[in-house]
Amino acid sequence: MANEFAIIEQYFSAIGKPSVDTVLGIGDDAAVVDIPHDQQLVVCMDTLISGTHFPPDTSPADIAYKSLAVNLSDLAAMGASPAWFLLSLTLEDNDSRWLTQFANGLKQAADQFDLQLIGGDTCKGKLAISIQVAGYVPRDRFVTRAGAAVGDIVLVTGELGNAALGLAQSRGEVDLPQMLRAKCALALNRPQPRLELAPFLREYASSAIDVAPGSPGRRCR
Repeated sequence: MANEFAIIEQYFSAIGKPSVDTVLGIGDDAAVVDIPHDQQLVVCMDTLISGTHFPPDTSPADIAYKSLAVNLSDLAAMGASPAWFLLSLTLEDNDSRWLTQFANGLKQAADQFDLQLIGGDTCKGKLAISIQVAGYVPRDRFVTRAGAAVGDIVLVTGELGNAALGLAQSRGEVDLPQMLRAKCALALNRPQPRLELAPFLREYASSAIDVAPGSPGRRCR
């Protein structure tokens, strides 16, 4: 396993656009951030393990994208907007090609959703990716799971089941029509967090929950 600091410097030192709230990012013992005075910090973390939360043959770029996206989906369900994230990466070996593709996928996701990688860790072991994401929500406007009541209207965004079909297709358990294969594979490997709905949730939702594929509890085994 290559030196941790060398891996971070080579592959992960410039992922995402620097935020005005980031005082100190990658390169020190810890990161330092400012929190806007009228906001509250919302923090979540998921760990994705090879063979459990994604098939072992998933491309490194898709693994990276999905690892960040499922965390962002948790933030969206709380009505929060993302600001920065931390990465803990466990690798069996130092494969430069794998790391390059993984870093590219992570950068693509960070750029798409406008947040910065500000720190993290690497170690040796079975492939696993832990990402902690933090975002902001206007004070006391966050949405929880506990507010639902009898008589509420239940709404779902997107189409349910596409990721499960994509997984079944990858395992050879189903033979999807050609027109559905790419759509379902995309839902499995590159889920789209509904961050654009955060303001709507804060305004109208009594309760919300994330159902993104790949999060702990939604397994690929």
